[in-house]
This record gives sequence, C-alpha cells and structure tokens, in this order.
Amino acid sequence: MKKILYCIISLCILAPHLLMNTYAISYKSAKEAIGDANDFILRKMGYENYYSLQINGMSINDKLAQCGSDTFSDRPVFVYGDSVEASKETTTKGRDIVKKVDDKDEYRALGYAIDGSVFPNPVFPYDNEGHAAKDKMWVKEPWDGGNVKYLHSEDGEIIERTLSDNVLDYIKKWIKVNGFRPNDAELYVGKRNYFVENAVDVPEALKDNFEDFLYIIQPPTEHAWGLGIAFYYWNGYNNLNYKSFLIEPFDMVDNDLDVSFYKIPGSSTEGDRVLVGIKVKSYFDTDLEEVDFKWNIATKNGDVKNIPLNAEIYKLEFAGSSKEQSGTINISAEDKEVCLYAEFTMPDSDVYIEFAINEDGKKPLESDTENNIVSTVVKAEKPINSAVKKFDLPYYALSRDISYPLADEGIKFSLNKTSGAWWSGEAKVDALNVNVDTKLLHNHQVGSETVEDNGDEVTVSLPKVKAKIERSDFGDDPEKKNWLVSEKITNTVTKTPNTTYYVSVSKKYEYTTKCNKHENCEMEGCTGYRDETGYASSSRSGNAPIEINTYVYNGKKDLNQKKFENKISNNYDTDLKARMLWTNNPIKFNVIRYMCDLDVNENPTVWKSVPGKYERQFVHQCSADVDWDVTSSMAQDYRQARDAASRMKYDSSLYDKAVFATDISMKDYDYPIKSGYYFNPTGTYTFEVTTVNYKNNQDDTKEHKELVNALINSLRYESNLVYIDANNQAVNIANGSYTDPGVLTAKNNKGIGGEELITVLDRSKDSSRYKKVVEEIVHNSKMVDDENENGSHDYWKMSMEGYSLSGSLDSYNKYKYREYVAGGNVFKITETTKVTIIINKDNKKFYTHPKMADGEYYITVRLSDINLNGMSDVDYKSIKDALKGIVLDSIKITVKGSIYDDIS
Repeated sequence: MKKILYCIISLCILAPHLLMNTYAISYKSAKEAIGDANDFILRKMGYENYYSLQINGMSINDKLAQCGSDTFSDRPVFVYGDSVEASKETTTKGRDIVKKVDDKDEYRALGYAIDGSVFPNPVFPYDNEGHAAKDKMWVKEPWDGGNVKYLHSEDGEIIERTLSDNVLDYIKKWIKVNGFRPNDAELYVGKRNYFVENAVDVPEALKDNFEDFLYIIQPPTEHAWGLGIAFYYWNGYNNLNYKSFLIEPFDMVDNDLDVSFYKIPGSSTEGDRVLVGIKVKSYFDTDLEEVDFKWNIATKNGDVKNIPLNAEIYKLEFAGSSKEQSGTINISAEDKEVCLYAEFTMPDSDVYIEFAINEDGKKPLESDTENNIVSTVVKAEKPINSAVKKFDLPYYALSRDISYPLADEGIKFSLNKTSGAWWSGEAKVDALNVNVDTKLLHNHQVGSETVEDNGDEVTVSLPKVKAKIERSDFGDDPEKKNWLVSEKITNTVTKTPNTTYYVSVSKKYEYTTKCNKHENCEMEGCTGYRDETGYASSSRSGNAPIEINTYVYNGKKDLNQKKFENKISNNYDTDLKARMLWTNNPIKFNVIRYMCDLDVNENPTVWKSVPGKYERQFVHQCSADVDWDVTSSMAQDYRQARDAASRMKYDSSLYDKAVFATDISMKDYDYPIKSGYYFNPTGTYTFEVTTVNYKNNQDDTKEHKELVNALINSLRYESNLVYIDANNQAVNIANGSYTDPGVLTAKNNKGIGGEELITVLDRSKDSSRYKKVVEEIVHNSKMVDDENENGSHDYWKMSMEGYSLSGSLDSYNKYKYREYVAGGNVFKITETTKVTIIINKDNKKFYTHPKMADGEYYITVRLSDINLNGMSDVDYKSIKDALKGIVLDSIKITVKGSIYDDIS
C-alpha cells in the first residue's frame, strides 16, 4: 500500500511537468541534440564538446538524447549506460531498484550522466515517508569530499555534523565532481544560481541559496532539461534520503507570461468609481494569439461566499486590450505587453478583484503559472460625514465670506503594493474634486491639501473652502426691492448646502521582473532583470454640510407716530383771535437703510445703502393764527358829526359821515337822525393771518391763500336803513328791496348806484402785505450709530424707523435697522398776510329815504362762519369745527322825524 501511495504522490508532484509540451526544437539525431547542447555550454561555461556519444565504454541513450520522454517534456536527456546497473549501484539494501508506475517498470536510475554520476529517475516513487517529514536537515555542498558538513533545517536552524564514511560513500555513488558548482557558475556567467535558479519544487526555506545544496547532474541548456540531486536527514538523523530535482530549460523559463498590478486600489468610498489596472508581460519571442484571460470581481463580506459584482448596478466596465470581462487577447512579440483595466462603482462592501491569464498554462505552454494570477481586495469605506458647520447672516448683512473645512481631521489612506515591491516615490493627491452648491455658495475657492507619507499609510489633510453667501439667495433681496414675503415681522430662513468631495491618492512603487526587452540580455550587458513601475491608489469621498441661517427684518409697515391736533384751539372765544391746528397732508417719501458685506471674521467691509421696504410719511403740526382788529370803528368814524350835533353846531363841514339830529329832544339817543339826510356807511377793519405749513415745495401754499380769501369773504356789512336811489326809489344800502336788510361783502361790494362800498387792501394792492419765510427741514443720509449725530431734523426722525422719536429705537438695537431719507425735500413755510377792509373808502354820500318810518335801525359788521371741513384741497379740511362768526362792529340808529320837518 505504501508503494502505491509513493507512486501516486510522485506522479502528483511531477504531473504539471509531465503535461508540459513547450515549443521544443525537434532533433533528427542524438548527435544533433548533443551539438545543440554543447554549443550552449560552450557559450556559457567555455567547456568544449561537453557531451559526446560515448563515455567510458558506455553509449548514449539515443532515444532519450534525441527526443527525451514525457518526464522531460520530450526534450533531450543525455544518459549513458544501463539503467539497471546504475540503479543497483545506488540502491541500498532492502530497497527496490524498480517499481511499477502506471503498469510500467520504472528504475531508480536512468543510467549515468556525462560526469559518471548516476542519473536518478525523476518518476521513481519515494522509498519512505521522509519526503513528508517536518524535520528535514539538508546537506550543504554534498559534492565536497569532507566528512564535516553543515546541515540546514527548513526552519532556519544550522548544525555542523560529521558524516559517517558509509553515508559519504552513499553520496559519492550518486555524484562526481563536475564543473557546474556555484563557484564555477559565478566565475563564468556571473550568477551562483544560474543553473539552479529554475529548479522545480524547491523547498521554500532554501530558495534563496538552493545552489549550495543541489548537485547538478545534468545542467539545463536552452532546450534541454537539467537534473540535480540533494540529500537530507530526517527522523532525527537516523535516515538519509536523496531527492532529485528537475531544472527547466532556459527557453521554457523565458517563455513566460507575467501578470502584475499597474494600478492597484486599496480602498474606496461607496459610490465612487474604482479603477484597477493590470499589466501582462510576455517573455515569448513569438506573437501570442487568443490567450485566455478572465476577471473575477466580486463583493466580499467576511466569510460569506463571494458574489459576482452586478455589472449593471455598479456600472462595471472594461478597457485596454479588451473591453470584455473574459475572453482572449493577443500579445505581439514586438510590444511584449498589454494593459487591461476594470472600472466599477464601489458598493458598500469590500470587493475582491482577481485577474488570471492562461490559467492552465496550455496556450501558450508555460512551466510556471504562479505569476499568471494576481488578486487584491478593495476595502469599502463609508462616506466621511463632517459635523455641520453653522453660519449666520445677520439682519443687517447682505453677504458674508465664510470658510469651512472639508473634513474634521486628516483622512488616512491604506495603500497596497505588489508583493516584493518597494515604494519609489512620495505619495501625492491625484485628484481632489470638490462639488460646491454654487447656487448658494459663490466665488468659492478651495485651498491646498497637505500630505503626510508614512509608508503604507498616507494621511491627507484636506483644505478649507472659502465662499460667499448672499442674502438674495434666501428670498430676500433688498437691493433689488425684492423683499421676503412674509406675514411675520422677523424671519429666519435656513438652508443647508452640501459640499461633496472626492480625493484620491497614489504612490509609485517598483518591483523586479525578468527582462523581456533583449534577445541576448547577457551579451548586451543586461542582468536579465529590470525594475517595473506600478501605482498604488486609494480614494475617499465625503460630505461637508453647512447650515446657513439668514435673519430677515425689513422694517415695520406702520409706525407709532406722534398724533397731531386737528382743531381750533381759540375760536374767537375771548378776543378777536383764533388759532387753527391741523396735520399736514402726509408727504410720502422713500427711505434707505444701510446693510453691509461681512468678511470671514464677521467684520463689516462695505456698508451699502439699500431701499427700504415701506414708504414713509412726513406729518407735522400745521397752524394758522388769525387776528382781527377794528381799525376804525363806526363809532369812531361818526363821532365828529355826533359831537357837532350834540353841541348844536351847524357847520356842515363837521358832518363828514352823517347828519345827526340836533334836537334837544333827541340828545339822549346814541345815533339820532331824521330821514332824508345822508348817512354814509363807514368803518375800517384789519386782520392778520399767519400760517405754518409743511410742503415738499417752496411755493405759496393754497392753505394760506384760501384761508385769507375765506376770511375776506367772511366779513359782512349789514344795515336795515332805507335809502333813496337816483330814481327816488326806496332801496336798502345794497340797492336791494328796502324791506330787506342790505348786506355788503367783498364779493358783493356794490351799493346804491353801483358804487363800491367795500374795498379790500391785500397783497394784490400792496405786496408788502404778504410775507413768506421758507425753512428746509434738513436731512442727512449718512449712516451713524448715534441717532443724535444723524444730522437730520427731528421731524424726519419722528417719521422713520430706528429712532427714539418714532418710538422704534428697538429696531436699531435689535436688528441694526435704521432708516434714512432716500430723497426729496420738506419745507416749513410760514406765511403772513395783512388785509384791511374799508367800508365806503371814498366817503360817498348816501341819503336816507325821507319817508323812512321812525324807529330803531341797526348797522352790523360781522364775520360769517367758515366751514373748514367743506373746503377742498386744503390740509385743514380735516378740522371738523367751523371758524365761527363774530360781530366786529355794531351801532343802533334812531330815526325820528324827517327832513321835511326842518324845511317847514
């Protein structure tokens, strides 16, 4: 049973090599094969005619020399003599010289090598369990004839041991001293392991210096296999075993495909695009066509079985030499390399990436396919969500410069490089893509990042973003008169623009590969190796959210302005004076406020005047002062004539205004007359009116003019005396029916005979009777913090928001809201007019009717009521009261007797 097991194990070990059928050269004879091998050895080592057809009376095995066997991929093997004899020579007591393998006899040895060494049969099964022992101690330099040897374990232990003569004799049965020891190889080709480098199934622990343990029985040549033998103790130095090692022909080693990562990603954030690059190098001197390849890209969740990445969902794409996930590619002998790429959107779990080419090593034929597959895992990272940064745009600010970090701390990247590679460059940021919400963040600038390179780990400190936020983006644009529409007085408009970013880093690495650029590397001075370059990369993405609170206050629609009076405060109550008070018709005006731009430290940079939302009204107390004076009363005017009559003077010149009776019987009457004599109307009355109005122009005010006219027209001269006209008809003084009192006014000032009896002396007669003083209510639109330094008249401040005089200083204290006059003017206009009204200015004589009945008659000068509310287009029409009428002057006349009495 053990022998069968050994055979199976041996076949399993040799199977990959037995199946190889590389591009071998066919030989017509053993001589031709020997010649080809000798040429190679001569070129490399300088040994002339190393192989021959016979040695020591033994002939070469023509069949093996010409076409080899399956074991040697049908390539030449130079074996001499008989396999039976050679097997017996090296088979110790109790062991077999021949064993069955696949029903075929396989001898321990194939014959002898050219140097006389026994040529072991690679397919001969193991003699015992030593091949699987864990305590192997390999004999260093077994070709050295001395008994003292160094033994190396596969765990790194080195022991010096003296070999017994029996053991040394057994080793000498297998090997002779030839010219392919490490020192010989180094002398001629410059590499100690030149002939051992491509040995098959070398123990892992001895790979770096296997040339010190393997005796080369047949050196490999360009087209022929080599074979070596090594020895090891096992079972605590109780057993010594040998093991033969096949050595690949150089052309089989050169004919190789080598896969490596050109761009290898380490980690990426869910949703980001990931790019992986593969470089396939060809060491074949011929064009390769239809070489199989395949990508295996799958999600990787811990121990869960890999699930192929959904190409549609994650937009899996391929580029380079093929746009397919699997298939075939061609590699030209001229280019000797191709690149393939895969790109996909990173899922929320790790992604396993594997690329394989010519995985079975059959097309083209390769002896080593370990370098035909590469794999890596891209680690899935969660998006980096920074803490929300908050910024306020105060009530008084139009814009603000802000600065905020993309990330709260440095971002760490883990980089992967190809096995055996070394970093050859500094890490750098390949891309920093920052997507800013440009609808809310204007004139944005992104600073520069810094990179801290710590080998496999790179830390990137992302820069800050600088931008400007503007009030107009929050529905409030006072500059363009587009104020926020809201029923509330104050508002806070909040928006949360998000800034996303993607950052990728890369770092160059280098690794050593075989040179595939020269046909004769050594002859051209090439070491046979060259450094290739690759790039490790990693990427992350994240969010830098900010919150912007824009505070809005655009003023109050209505102000609690001072209430002014609309009344007559003295309506001729105690004297002939009256005072009218009213509020001017509101003068509408626009206002401005000041708003500013803030720098990144919230300091104002530029203050700008912007339109106020609400139109304001200038209102103030207007007034009129009316002062009547009886300049010359009737009593005064008639006194001369009355005094003359009382003294019974008959000088007609003394009776200038009227003829009073001189009868003693009538002396007790104030104004006694007899009918038929003249009685001239008389009297002089003056009023002065001063008005104060507020207007947006400097013109004479209608309020003053209309009031003057109303006062003039309010004077009424009334008498019930009966006069006689030119036709001897009885009439009243106004030339009307004598049965009605006669009334004269400024408008109806014509009396008997069409004579003017009421004369008005005003500005039309004398310009000096009118005076006007205009004072501008000054305003200053310069921004000040102290309301008392504003420079505007207090009357303006009473009409605008942000002042204590308008009861709205809190608007400034809370919101820094204060209004200024945008334009326009207001004037205080003080007008004074003096008017004199004269009755019968020319003292024309008017005779009473001789037949006027005796009795008591009157003459009254009075002021009629003035209905201010009924006047149009004047501000004081708001006064509900009337400027009441009053009697200025009045006398009573006693008529007793007639002119006829004096004639008779």
